[in-house]
Amino acid sequence: MNIDQLLDQMTLKELSGQLMHQVAPIPRLNLRGYCYWSEGLHGLARAGLATVFPQAIALASTFNPVLIKKMAKAIGVEARVKFNLAIKNSNQVPIYQGLHIWSPVLNVFRDPRWGRGQETFGEDPFLIAKMGIAYVQGIQTKLDGLHPLTDATIKHAFVHSGPELHRKEFNAIVDDEDFHATYLKAFEMVIKKAKPSGVMMAYNAINGVPCVVNTHLTKKIIRDRWHFDGYLVSDCQAVESVHQNHRYTETMKETVTKTIDAGINLTCGFNQAEMLSYLQSSPKAVEEIKLLLRPLLLSRQKLGIDQINHSYAHFNDQHLESKIHQQINLRLAEESIILLENNGLLPLQNKKSKLGVLGNNANNENALLGNYHGRPSRSITPLDGLKVEFKQAQIRYAMGCQVEETKSWLEQPLNEALSIIEWAEILVLVLGIDSRYEGEENDASLSTINGDRVSLEYSQSQMKLITAAIHSGKPVVLVNISGSPMIIPNLPFAAVIQQFYGGALAGKALARIMSGKKAPSGKLPISFPNSMEDLPPFENYNMAHRTYRFETRPSKYSFGYGLTYGKCQILSVDKIDGQLNVRIKNNANRPLKQLLQVYLLPNQPKKTLRELISFKKITINPGQIAVHRIRLFPRGKPINRSKSRWIISLNGPYDQEAKICEC
Repeated sequence: MNIDQLLDQMTLKELSGQLMHQVAPIPRLNLRGYCYWSEGLHGLARAGLATVFPQAIALASTFNPVLIKKMAKAIGVEARVKFNLAIKNSNQVPIYQGLHIWSPVLNVFRDPRWGRGQETFGEDPFLIAKMGIAYVQGIQTKLDGLHPLTDATIKHAFVHSGPELHRKEFNAIVDDEDFHATYLKAFEMVIKKAKPSGVMMAYNAINGVPCVVNTHLTKKIIRDRWHFDGYLVSDCQAVESVHQNHRYTETMKETVTKTIDAGINLTCGFNQAEMLSYLQSSPKAVEEIKLLLRPLLLSRQKLGIDQINHSYAHFNDQHLESKIHQQINLRLAEESIILLENNGLLPLQNKKSKLGVLGNNANNENALLGNYHGRPSRSITPLDGLKVEFKQAQIRYAMGCQVEETKSWLEQPLNEALSIIEWAEILVLVLGIDSRYEGEENDASLSTINGDRVSLEYSQSQMKLITAAIHSGKPVVLVNISGSPMIIPNLPFAAVIQQFYGGALAGKALARIMSGKKAPSGKLPISFPNSMEDLPPFENYNMAHRTYRFETRPSKYSFGYGLTYGKCQILSVDKIDGQLNVRIKNNANRPLKQLLQVYLLPNQPKKTLRELISFKKITINPGQIAVHRIRLFPRGKPINRSKSRWIISLNGPYDQEAKICEC
């Protein structure tokens, strides 16, 4: 039965139900009960056992789209497992067990206080786009040549990055340059290059118009300008919020009319009775709804949602956390770790040292998983990883601090740490926060403002531990674990490591980096400020003075920055016919992964002062001099930027050893 025949045989109630994210079965039409809402941001989420990869912000730190694509394909396979088990057990597909994956997040990490910034690929639209393209292509892979593993729905369109407390009524005020060059850029690139099946519209309004009913966004930009032919999804309760929170409409009936007019194909959490009432209003309404349902039913057909047998029916629970998936997981966790400072202590040479491992995140599973995660069969904390990697070392552990300010009648964790500080030869402080302190509205249980952050500074309890460790005179390695930037104190640490939420194998990856089994190769996907005073007002969406692209003075650690064990050097750069030939030498005594980064310096900047336009992750052997080619512009695109200047760097746009190419 083709789609038109299916639609013609549905009752009005059945038609209205097809617009909901939870769809009731229609046995006479061989349509299963199905929920369109599943999550797969960094592994299949909220569906039980699954491979838990590093959080999205950590994935961005790898600057490795090839590896992201492999990960996304693995997530697609595990989604098929959950789908197959649901069909086998009940012939229905409940929430989080389906093949419509509402990922990835393509929003810009505009402000480090945003709790959901951990779900993004960072602060740069080009990096976000490259990682998003890889993710969508991977999770929509057609292993059989015909049927995608899953559908991907990119989100949240558009201009969405807090505040969480007011997200359902917030009105983001943006100018035209920021709107197109920052907030739309990644969405446009991903839609045109990777062809995601769905686009989710955000809760917020832009310049007074809620996104979910904004026809300029849904029709003129997404449909007409970008030629998107998939389905549009409302975020959950976003349709109701048009009337109840934004007060943009007088009645719910008017809200439904505007939602349909905007071309929203699927509503999450909406009241079916309101939609049924709209359908009953006129024959024209029925035809409008049928038109909106076509992409959804087409998606069900191509994915085989209602088939008895399909190409991927062989995927079973043996494919969850499979060996190959865990190999990808470990490599991602290793490549996401960023070395910010090192006085030569790392990698640790004396494997028999007395290691004092201290801090609130040293043995904290919450600091591994981030939000929107599955449930691993086993998690490896930093303490676990160090004990395995440094078998000959003596290791003692104490929490030593906590994120909340210590009350006089509560535990005093510093006391137990002081004796370890006195005993140890090397101190490893594993600090930061976890996803209980930052995240989505109502998910971050310990956040004081619905998921966002008030401060990026360490708590008094954490600072007491840091001070005691530094004053001991012993070498101190600071490992900061968080999903967003922290303000790192200006103290004489022997080394500083940033590990964004690294997934189930985070502790193993960290230990392998610290031992030197692997050299760090991660780079910051978001800048770390010097102080809270560096930050503009949170609710101001003007990009001036935000992110490395617009800042007038460098952050403490800027986007693209990250050290390794040893040094590579760019010897020369030549530009030939739209590409750069970069000669680079590895001066270290070990193979190194390095990231070649190219930034455009506009000749007459309006706002944007520097902009990433290309990057390439390479491996270079000890003593080797290699030539790597980086294409500046897509093939066939005319180069009309006369007398342009580029920064070619290994360490971000402020790298003192970067080369400037003027053409």
